Amino acid sequence: MAGEVFQRLPQLCRPLRYAIELRPCLKTFTFVGKQSVSVNMMESASEIVLNAKNLSINSAKFNGKVVPKPEVEQIHFRLDSPCQACPAVLDLDFKGNISDKMVGFYRSVYSVENEVQKVMLATHFEPANARQAFPCWDEPDFKSVFSITLVVPKNMCAISNMPVVSKIEQDGNLVAYMFENTPKMSSYLVAFAVGEFEYVEARDSDNVLVRVYSRPGLVSELGRGELALDTACRSLPFFGDYFGIRYPLPKLDMLAIPDFAGGAMENWGLVTFRERTLLAEKETASPASRQSIALTVSHELAHMWFGNLVTMHWWTDLWLKEGFATWIEYFCVNHCFPEMDIWSHFTYGEMASALRLDALESSHPIEVEVNNPDEIDEIFDTISYSKGSSLIHMLHAYLGDQAFRVGLCAYLAKHAYGNACTEDLWDALASASGLAVAEIMRPWTRTAGFPVVFVEPLDVHANQLRVRLRQTQYRLPSNCTKSSKESLLWPVPTTLTCYSSDGQHRVAHKHVFRSREEVLQITIPWSPSSVSDCLVQLNADATGLYHVGYTEDQLYRFARQLKSLNWSASAKFAFINDGFALAKAGFIRISDWLAVLPQLLDGEQSYSIWRCVLVDGLATYVRRLVHEGGLSLPAYHAFLRKLTLPVLHTLGFFHSDKSTTTLSHDARLLRSLLVMAAGAEAGDEQVVAEAKCRYDAHRNEQDSDVIPGDLRSAVYMTVVRHGSPDIVNQLIETYTLAKSPEERSHILSALGGASELCSHTETGGDPAAALVSPLKRVLQFCVDPKGPVRDQDRIQGLQACASWSAAARLATWEAMKADWPHLAEIYHGQFLLAFLIKGVLSGFATKQHIDDVKAFFECNPVSCPRALQQVHETMDTNLILLERDRTLIANALDQLTQNGSAIS
Repeated sequence: MAGEVFQRLPQLCRPLRYAIELRPCLKTFTFVGKQSVSVNMMESASEIVLNAKNLSINSAKFNGKVVPKPEVEQIHFRLDSPCQACPAVLDLDFKGNISDKMVGFYRSVYSVENEVQKVMLATHFEPANARQAFPCWDEPDFKSVFSITLVVPKNMCAISNMPVVSKIEQDGNLVAYMFENTPKMSSYLVAFAVGEFEYVEARDSDNVLVRVYSRPGLVSELGRGELALDTACRSLPFFGDYFGIRYPLPKLDMLAIPDFAGGAMENWGLVTFRERTLLAEKETASPASRQSIALTVSHELAHMWFGNLVTMHWWTDLWLKEGFATWIEYFCVNHCFPEMDIWSHFTYGEMASALRLDALESSHPIEVEVNNPDEIDEIFDTISYSKGSSLIHMLHAYLGDQAFRVGLCAYLAKHAYGNACTEDLWDALASASGLAVAEIMRPWTRTAGFPVVFVEPLDVHANQLRVRLRQTQYRLPSNCTKSSKESLLWPVPTTLTCYSSDGQHRVAHKHVFRSREEVLQITIPWSPSSVSDCLVQLNADATGLYHVGYTEDQLYRFARQLKSLNWSASAKFAFINDGFALAKAGFIRISDWLAVLPQLLDGEQSYSIWRCVLVDGLATYVRRLVHEGGLSLPAYHAFLRKLTLPVLHTLGFFHSDKSTTTLSHDARLLRSLLVMAAGAEAGDEQVVAEAKCRYDAHRNEQDSDVIPGDLRSAVYMTVVRHGSPDIVNQLIETYTLAKSPEERSHILSALGGASELCSHTETGGDPAAALVSPLKRVLQFCVDPKGPVRDQDRIQGLQACASWSAAARLATWEAMKADWPHLAEIYHGQFLLAFLIKGVLSGFATKQHIDDVKAFFECNPVSCPRALQQVHETMDTNLILLERDRTLIANALDQLTQNGSAIS
């Protein structure tokens, strides 16, 4: 905001009730509006200040002068004489444009039969875009009641936060939809939509009417809305019971919008979604889609209490609603769908993601100062969501569910229909538990980073075991790391579990570790002959947001005995994730850690653990360095096949394998992951042949069930990577015609595996065809502004293209640079730009490419400087790791593919 410095709105005048009427024109994509705002003048004032962006004020009924200040997105109403402290009314007539940028009041265009184009109008106001639809006090602590009226063409329908109170026909084939007053709420939660809709509905056990809306032909076919509807009807009563406050609105609508920037948005009473995050075929949806829909719907409905009923005062406390909703979505899904074993997925979905980003020097505290609206979008990130939820998870385990729940209920009851800050939550939980919650939690929320806690058994006398704990800030090797004399200290709630060396005895010990170093004395129910007969596991319940550093002896003894110790999937995940983190930070050698992986994974059938190894561990570390450093791909692929194929045969993928109809939710997720690793990536001949056979049968409609939902992505990826270039064209055609949001997502991810090269043999010897590789064809498809890939989905396609190899990453980057003016225009000022930059560029590890990225953005500044800084730091770390670990990885892969695991 050049010129005037941004300032928060003055508190002299507060809105009480907006009466808003909007008349959109679908021919010109403009709208006219009028509103009457009842306000309360808190004290004598000479002007009224509120927000407006890209709006023209036609008239205003008050005694004074209108002074627009577009540089700070404000309108000042200068009064002829000071207004005394009293109620008042501000009447305004205005007009604006219906955007095509997925923010504010915007349009979403889609095609029906014969390529006829239709338009849906929708809103997305968070964090500060209600001001693009009507002048308002567009800050979260200016709560008010909203009365919405929409005047729309008769052939269309209008929906908003509240139920329709009346429909009145008007001249010109128009209908005025008047909606009930909303509860007192923040402006960013106002929502409305206009279009041709269809819906499915049900009532929950508290008789709340729940509907799932979409454009015609989606939600009503193949049960596409049933999964979301079922989740909502289970979640709303659960939250009402857990929080001690029933859902306060008479209805809940969920709307799938073709063009939507985020995953979903919690507008009170009208929750909006991307189509693929809300809709999936009831009978054939993949377990990943079922899980995603359950989590996303539960997350948004949790906001009806945490965020809507009680709202943060200012965006500094964004994490208060997003971190909490992210945690309790898992809590809710665990209650509603126990078969998903959802807490094992929290470890990689949230905790590992938080640890990975927060290890960077360019991370930020959870409670981060926000000085103006331009900065808000940058904190809708992994820190606010995943680190925030991980801290809530740790705190819930420390306090226990009963005290935690009592505190939450008190917090919500005290601040209902109002605003709160982080300290208000700590106070409520402290009162409920009798513990010093703020003292423990402030260091975690007010500083960036987290500790690595080292644990070392010292000695044992009789049944008294002495254990040393030591903490320091976990840091990755990077030239961006700032030197400090002494790292921060965190109060660490933890559980230590002590084991006898034979695994026959164990005892748990809870402790809050507050100092730099401490020696604990633990009573154990056996008498070992020496300390070498004891093993000590830290973070045994896997709820702590920190890495654990074991002595090499303890680390590898645990690795040998992991099967016999009967750890939970979450505990095993934490242990393996810690191993990769210790290797990355240089505490252990990556070659030694790779050597133990085969034994750690022997017979393992937990999806989260395999994902930890294949995605969070190998893909973002070892695989990245193999590709960027030009190491032996055949050796790496052989290592992958050696790890994955035994378990894949056990689960069943080949026709010769046992029947797989009874696989659990988790096992189906795992089977898909292993097919991707062994087939698409490692190119196992048998897996590739099976995938091609299934694809051909599916393509020829010989068997509609030959590629079940859980295998669709994996099979597509494998045949794209290892099949004929014609398959790329076939899938692009299928994508263009597909109605299913899930199918389109499967295809877009799979297309990223297209080959970087195209031989004359593959193209029938045509030199012209060989000039355009399958990957280049996909990249053109992803960025084509007139193509079928929507703006919010281009990022998924580009990230997929960049993920397969160094050559593919470079080709994607070159395509991005060539199309940068278009991409920058689409995503300017949106968090999607940060996702694009990080997803494509974070894998570079050579000085040449790093310098190229830095030079490009010096000439092309972006609206997400923090994300760009994180990319620079990640690339710098990659370069250091490549130089440090190149030889270790090469030697380890050579030995492992010849001799197997080096552990004994």
